Amino acid sequence: MWTQQFIELFIMADLPPRVVEELGITVIPINIHFGTEVYRDGIDITTEEFYEKLDGSTNFPTTSAPSPGVFGETYDKIFKRTRKNTLDDSYRSLFSHRSI
Repeated sequence: MWTQQFIELFIMADLPPRVVEELGITVIPINIHFGTEVYRDGIDITTEEFYEKLDGSTNFPTTSAPSPGVFGETYDKIFKRTRKNTLDDSYRSLFSHRSI
């Protein structure tokens, strides 16, 4: 029986795009806050840009988790791609609280 596994990351892993693509890793970007500006790691800001902003900043950046909607959209894409009927506990947990 053929099965496909997936890896999910939502940390600043700094994996090269080539590795992400070769291994089929799904990256859920965290939010990086520089004052009032918010960037999605790897989408709105590169590693190089992050360090440039850090060097020019008097305050340290903060981070926040992606919204539940971002997780839901990502898991929906994975679900459709893998055509599995069930996913891991994170997916079930996310949608068990959806009505809250």
